[in-house]
Amino acid sequence: MLSISKKCLKANVEAHDWKDSIRKAGQLLFDVGSIRKDYIESMIDIVEELGPYIVIAPHIALAHAKPCSNVIKDDISMITLKEPINFNTENDPVKVIICLAAVDGNSHMSCLKDLACMLKEENCEKLINCKTDDDLYRFVEQANGRLLCAEKFHQAYPISRAISEEQL
Repeated sequence: MLSISKKCLKANVEAHDWKDSIRKAGQLLFDVGSIRKDYIESMIDIVEELGPYIVIAPHIALAHAKPCSNVIKDDISMITLKEPINFNTENDPVKVIICLAAVDGNSHMSCLKDLACMLKEENCEKLINCKTDDDLYRFVEQANGRLLCAEKFHQAYPISRAISEEQL
């Protein structure tokens, strides 16, 4: 299940540009002690170096940097933007910024899998339309409920897991 602290969810955030949006989403991780400040700039630097590959779907960016000593613990933050911003990609404008912090190259894989399930096309519109912090929190909780339900089903019927994983 995807674990996102309520303190790491913020809706209707004002951001001037893509850098500001990453800083604001990253600040939530800093505020709860999951990262050091330098990690936020590392997320921006990687986009400047490699381009806006972090825009993973229409309207959604997954900001991250390489695992490093600036990550204190694996964590994730999520913000929706009051006004969409452009990263200059075909998936613009971006309305949701998700920040991922990972202490190593493996510990966050389960989180990424759950995030992929949460961001299935039918859920994206609900996420994009979250206007309040409570809306965002409810979205995450409902997604977790669906993930938990699916996990229980797969435990009861192991063959279904193999079929589902082949579809991913």
